[in-house]
Order: sequence, then C-alpha cells, then structure tokens
Amino acid sequence: MVFNEVSNVERFEEFLANLENNNPDRIRVTGYTDEGDPIFKDLEYDGKVIQYSYDNSHDAYGGSQKGKKIDVCSRITTEDVLQGQIDYVISDCVKNYSDVSYFLLRIEKPSLDAEDT
Repeated sequence: MVFNEVSNVERFEEFLANLENNNPDRIRVTGYTDEGDPIFKDLEYDGKVIQYSYDNSHDAYGGSQKGKKIDVCSRITTEDVLQGQIDYVISDCVKNYSDVSYFLLRIEKPSLDAEDT
C-alpha cells in the first residue's frame, strides 16, 4: 500500500500541541483514494473533546456506506509502524463506526541521530 505525500505537517503538530495544552483548535486532514477522490477528516477540539467528522461522500467507489459521519473522541495516539514512520490515529471515540477510518496520517519520524550519519 502506498500512502500519499503529507504536507503541512507543522500545522498538524501545532494542532497536537494545542490538544496537549487544552487550547481549542480545528484542522482538516485530507486523504485521497487510489483514484484521487478526497476523503475529508475534520477535527474540532473544544478544549475537552474532539469532534471528528469523516466524510467520504466524494469517493466515487465508496459504495452504499459513503457519506459523512460524526463521532466524539478524546485522544490522538501514535504507533510506530515501519522503521522511521509513525501513524496518527484518533481514538477513545464514543461511536467507533466499523465503516469509518480513524487513521489520520503517517509521517516520517524525526531522526534523532542525523548528526551521526
């Protein structure tokens, strides 16, 4: 599986910092299907919980389950998946829809030993 290039990582990191400091913020994470259709993931943090909106209504191959679904979540967690990469996933959600992706994005892990190379 090939993941799309990630841009505006600094803005996502700013959102995570605001989450950690209980500062309200909002962000949109847009992913694309293999065919190029957008999948919108809106996160709105009010200082306590994250309202998560998953919208795949523009996915031409989304099937009968496509549309917009909203959940309320409390955390964004990370997973080391491959050497040097981290997945961000929204978690601790109320509804946990089986047909909604809670995966947000995958980025390269910052290299701590860049000076050693």
